Amino acid sequence: MEGNRQYDKAYKAEAVKLAKEIGQAKAAVELGVPKNTLYEWIRASRMGNLDLGVGAQPLENTRLPEAGNDDIRSIGGALT
Repeated sequence: MEGNRQYDKAYKAEAVKLAKEIGQAKAAVELGVPKNTLYEWIRASRMGNLDLGVGAQPLENTRLPEAGNDDIRSIGGALT
C-alpha cells in the first residue's frame, strides 16, 4: 500500500485549473490523484486558501478600488 503523497502548491494549482477545463473526475484519473483529494483542492481554491496565481482568484475575494463620481465620469468620457 502506498503512503501519503505530498504535493506542492504549484502542482495543486495546475490540477485545479485542469479540473476546471476538463472536469474533476477526468482530471483526477489523468493525474492519478484521488477524486476526494482533488475535490479538497478545488474547495480550498474557492475559499481562497489555495493560490492559483494572478487573475485566478474567485470573484468574491476580489475587491475593486473605490471610485468617486468624478473618476467614473472620466472613465465614461474616455470610452466615448
